[in-house]
Amino acid sequence: MSLSFPSFGVISVCCEDEFADLTIMCHGKRFNVSFPVENLRGPQSEGESLEQKFSTFREELDDDPAALNYFEEWVVEACIPILRQLAPARKNSDPPLLQEYFNPTTVFLTLKNMDGRLEAMLIPDKSQLPDGIVPRISMPNDLASLLYSHSIPCFPASEVRMVLRRGDDEKDFEIEEMPQIVEIASGNHGPDPNRQYCFKPAFEEQSFQREVRALLRIKNNLPAESRVSSLAGLVMYEDGVTIMGLLIDYLHDSQTLDTIMWNNPSKSEREKWAQQIQDTITKLHSIDVIWGDVKPDNVLVDSGGNAVVIDFGGGFARGWGEKESSGTMEGDWSGFERIKDFLGL
Repeated sequence: MSLSFPSFGVISVCCEDEFADLTIMCHGKRFNVSFPVENLRGPQSEGESLEQKFSTFREELDDDPAALNYFEEWVVEACIPILRQLAPARKNSDPPLLQEYFNPTTVFLTLKNMDGRLEAMLIPDKSQLPDGIVPRISMPNDLASLLYSHSIPCFPASEVRMVLRRGDDEKDFEIEEMPQIVEIASGNHGPDPNRQYCFKPAFEEQSFQREVRALLRIKNNLPAESRVSSLAGLVMYEDGVTIMGLLIDYLHDSQTLDTIMWNNPSKSEREKWAQQIQDTITKLHSIDVIWGDVKPDNVLVDSGGNAVVIDFGGGFARGWGEKESSGTMEGDWSGFERIKDFLGL
């Protein structure tokens, strides 16, 4: 019998030929599910064996975006009895602080073939999470000095609270996804106590440093009204030297270029966005800043209908540029030409 799913979010997935690992958030608790393929061998119920089903998922993951969702649901469905037992729904819960979200009670599970059914079992003696689950990097001295010289504020993770949407029942907060929008929870941190920010977790040091240095150069050399993301602060661990992530000024009622194209915008709107993106790239290059990860998901259309360039952490998205030229001015212009094609121009 198929069970109804509780509210959950998969925050990391690793699926190899012989091993899989997923980390799930469910009602404020974290579940790490890991299993070798050999655990799937054994009795077979109707249809594909569990091992065959895993192999099918594994083959489809690279080519079919929907396959990842199906794989996640297949794993989570086996965990539902434990999720319901250990992470019951919480009504009217307060939005968590970032310190609470990234340091929850963590339960470790594995999956096994039990008479042809996939079932989850507790691993009581495991305590090590895979890398990339908790954002944490050390701040180099030169970067600390640079941030100080630009008067960039630092906020303890114990004072930064998630801004959440409510669930379908309008009572249960959805806190399963990685934090995105946050606010300062206490103290007098500026003229606007209701100001909200986009939280960008710091998982990888090179990408983090690249973005911070780019945003500082932008802040120091381009006018405030420039159509680029703006660094508002850092979120720190209690030791005062370890970084959890960035705070970027939040653009209310904005949509990514990828999303807004579903609304069939007019040609004049699309031409306006292309021109604005082109102008922004030109300004960035004039101060020796490379955009890097050029793609529609890294352009926001704000509430005024203007295109804002975001994300300076680098990277490469297949289909939106040439890998050989990524991270260069040439790569930015190559990606821009693909964005123009995407806009139908």
